[in-house]
Amino acid sequence: MISIIIPVYHVEQYIEDCLKSVVSQSYKGTFECILIDDCGKDASIEIAKHFINQYKGPVLFRILHHEKNQGQSAARNTGINAASGDYLLFLDSDDLLTPDCLETLTAMAEGQTDVVCGAYESFGGYLYYWSDVYKLANFTTNDNHEIVSLYTSGKLYPMPWNKLVKKELITRHGIYFKEGVIHEDDLWNLMVANHAQTFKSINKTTYYYRIRNNSTMTATSKRKSHLSHVLIVEEMENLLKQGKIKGQYQENIAYIDEKKKEWGIYIMEEKALSLREKSSFIMKLIRTRNGGKTLIQLTCHFFNTLYKKIRFHIRKNKPSNQSVNQSQQ
Repeated sequence: MISIIIPVYHVEQYIEDCLKSVVSQSYKGTFECILIDDCGKDASIEIAKHFINQYKGPVLFRILHHEKNQGQSAARNTGINAASGDYLLFLDSDDLLTPDCLETLTAMAEGQTDVVCGAYESFGGYLYYWSDVYKLANFTTNDNHEIVSLYTSGKLYPMPWNKLVKKELITRHGIYFKEGVIHEDDLWNLMVANHAQTFKSINKTTYYYRIRNNSTMTATSKRKSHLSHVLIVEEMENLLKQGKIKGQYQENIAYIDEKKKEWGIYIMEEKALSLREKSSFIMKLIRTRNGGKTLIQLTCHFFNTLYKKIRFHIRKNKPSNQSVNQSQQ
């Protein structure tokens, strides 16, 4: 049996399409769909309830209610604990499954594989730097170190959705989402890879990821986001120090260092933060292991960006040859 877990919060525009993609599955086996009401203030849950009440098919729906808003991590954890399936599949409530998603992934899993992953396509919004199709290699391995390497080398996307994961793997090793932070996906996926013994991926789209340009963050939530970056890095480094992350040690260090650089650049370019706040977050990153390297990388990025801006400004304000000739005449 498969358990699809969907946290629901402020998605009244999208939840019905999401559920339609669930009930449209070509998969013939038994599966349940667990919705976790995380106490949003819109009509998301009412729309979901109406859809489920009208539905007469074989999908087993359940709605679980939080007493107060606890965040996506807590909602996913609630779903994990309530799931009856041998396999879990996370689905964000504004995204869609392809009609053959479960059929494709379960055929790959064969009831044995710890983690099975499909490709995905992005849609909606403005695809600035997103590829509209995220491709994967057709890959199978029983080597745990190789699975960790897939993740730390960036060959496997860090989001938890579109992956069929054995529930027993999650509960046996206590791989729950860290609550109270944002960007918990990075840590959760790393720990799944860390404990998985078997892995398969297929270069076939099984998921549609919606990009929402209208999903704005307040200044407060942006501060929490950047603080979460620091906390996740610290957690990763503590696990590495304790020898709890498998794989190649130097490759794991390089992965964490790259995360610090990536998130440090986000902080530097964040317009909602004051210079003092940026300095505070950057200092927290620098105080972590190998912080000197992070400082050098961020300093180089700062001066490179400054150089490009100055060069653009000079070119923009440089008089053309025609205007120079006219002035000379």
